[in-house]
Amino acid sequence: VCIIKSVKATRMKDPGSGKMVDDYWESSKKMLNDPGFLDSLKTYDKDNIPPAIITKIRPYVENPEFEPAKIKQASTAAFGLCCWVRAMEAYDRVAKVSVTCSSHHPLYPPLPSSTRST
Repeated sequence: VCIIKSVKATRMKDPGSGKMVDDYWESSKKMLNDPGFLDSLKTYDKDNIPPAIITKIRPYVENPEFEPAKIKQASTAAFGLCCWVRAMEAYDRVAKVSVTCSSHHPLYPPLPSSTRST
């Protein structure tokens, strides 16, 4: 969720390696404490997710440990956030395929952008 919402990670020292790494836990706690957080997910502009964001989240979505059923075993709240992230990635992927297909097929004119946003 932090990546999609462009919330920066906190640089922390990895206890195992001693190297500085991006850690989203501190950043995510701040984000989750925002009273408008849930509303920001509901109103997120899913039609204009930057390609760089999709590239960054795709490894998470493709990770077998990031499956909603596995996440739900640890936390119902994390389960909901996992589903939201996966839905945003899937929506972006399908929307781009739909636009590409319709723009190249004479029988299927492109959908107006207002139709895709619902």
